[in-house]
Amino acid sequence: MAELVDAPVSKTGGLRSVPVQFRPSAPNDNTMNTYLRILSYLKPHLFKVILTFVCMVLFSVASVYFIPLIRDITQEVSNKNLAHFHNHIINAFFLSALWITTKYGIRFLSAHLAYKVLTKLRQDLFQKLNHLSMDFHQNHRIGDLNSRLFSDTDKIFQSLGIILEQFLPNILILLGTITYLSINISWKLTLFSIVAMPLFVYIVMELGKKIKKASGKVQKKLADLNHYSYETLQNIAVVKAFTNEPLVNKRFKKLNDINFLAYMREIKHIIMMEPRILFLQYSSFIIILWYGGSMVVAGDITGPELLSFFSGILLLIDPVLAISKVYGAIQQANAAADRIFSILDTPSTIKNTSKSISPKTIKGAFEFNKVSFSYESSKLEAITNLSLHVKPGKTVALVGSSGAGKSTLINLILRFYDPTSGIITMDGINLKDITIRWLRSHIGYVPQDDILFRGNILDNIRYGNPSSSEKEVIHALKQANAWEFIERLPDKLLTKIGDQGKKLSGGQKQRLSIARAVIRNPHILILDEATSSLDAKSEKLVQDAILKFIKNRTTFVIAHRLSTIMHADTIVVLDHGQILETGTHSDLILKKGHYYKLFNTQFQKT
Repeated sequence: MAELVDAPVSKTGGLRSVPVQFRPSAPNDNTMNTYLRILSYLKPHLFKVILTFVCMVLFSVASVYFIPLIRDITQEVSNKNLAHFHNHIINAFFLSALWITTKYGIRFLSAHLAYKVLTKLRQDLFQKLNHLSMDFHQNHRIGDLNSRLFSDTDKIFQSLGIILEQFLPNILILLGTITYLSINISWKLTLFSIVAMPLFVYIVMELGKKIKKASGKVQKKLADLNHYSYETLQNIAVVKAFTNEPLVNKRFKKLNDINFLAYMREIKHIIMMEPRILFLQYSSFIIILWYGGSMVVAGDITGPELLSFFSGILLLIDPVLAISKVYGAIQQANAAADRIFSILDTPSTIKNTSKSISPKTIKGAFEFNKVSFSYESSKLEAITNLSLHVKPGKTVALVGSSGAGKSTLINLILRFYDPTSGIITMDGINLKDITIRWLRSHIGYVPQDDILFRGNILDNIRYGNPSSSEKEVIHALKQANAWEFIERLPDKLLTKIGDQGKKLSGGQKQRLSIARAVIRNPHILILDEATSSLDAKSEKLVQDAILKFIKNRTTFVIAHRLSTIMHADTIVVLDHGQILETGTHSDLILKKGHYYKLFNTQFQKT
């Protein structure tokens, strides 16, 4: 069953949900390549990596050296040589101090390096998400992207921490112990002791595959839960207005329970690994005890050497358990890495080319030449063979019912998308040949939904121009007819407006949106139904602000209320992505065509 995702900007300018099939990139089963890519994030921290490795070597040497130390202490006790016995005890204290120091040095450095990788990987992913084109965002849910940004990167952090803190030091101990036991005690007994290793590796590999598969499902279910929570809380007013708290709680519980079951399947595979390894270890321990005792009786090794050998075997328990844990962690991280790198490797469809330029001047003349466009998720064209000429500094109003193509036209001007066919030029230059950042930096955009950010008024206005002074902010607010109400607030510009500006009225939010565009001092202005949800008083204030600001700027206006665009130099009437009529308000009224009918219908309603 296809899942509902936050999808294309609809023809009314809002987001709509459509069923789409999510197609992640093919999973990368080459764990080594995946981890080499993750480890490349350690390159800037080479000194700390070397220091960590030095600590690992010292830690492993200190661990392995306990084997001969126990042998020597046992022999001196047997020989009743107190002088040498005391020397060995002192050595044991120094060895313990080195062991403890290096162990916690490894822990600190590993945590530091793993978190450095986490922050850089998370930063790269966030930066990539901001860089990707609108067609990517229309096909991915916000909850899923947030899950990759936080949950998946955390899986990699945990896995890398285990590798640095546990796996690599214990591998050195494993190799050092086996080497010492083979050379200095008995290679036969050592070989006999590691015959179970292939079985151990097989168990770890098979369970690791199941863990990776289960982990991938957990991450997806968690993303579903994350998205549903985000969507519900973002629209809490609608939930309460329709008294749907029990319904959303029931749906959340269902998703939460599904997530729990997926998590428990993952945990089951993880838990099943350790007891199998432990059973194999202790069974091997008993068999080694039998074989080693037989060698002592036969005179091949001494009793202290056998005791020393068992000390070495005990040293192998932690490395074996670490390997079992790290393989499961690697599989979990590998599933997370597949999801992260699938985004990092996704190319942006809207990008600069080698021919892209940043013009030295801008007039704001636009030419649409036989432009057609359709969204990826729709088989129907949103714009069809549209041609339109817009002179510099003129105001063009886009009129039409929902689905007429108004917002799509705006999206093409902003270059959120490129035309499927045809060409759009600005001042005679193809938009595709203009640097994206330069183009958008000369556009002021007032969205339909009064989108504001959590924080204070000052920060929200400076979003349009981060380098602007407080004086410039106040000037922009006065131009937007917003300073009057802000001046009466106790904290004025520092007033906190809440999430999405919920502490403000619709008219106040809209005027702040206009001020944010004003402070940009753009050559091109886009107004997307800027007064659609306002009362008469607020609409007049906003409309007055707009009329002051659009002078000598190329302006595109979308409006459902036709009374707000009577001043436009050109009114373009759209229907199903095609132009039906163009002209001034008076010209179109005289034609008594489609616009005339729309205007009379609205006038009669009012």
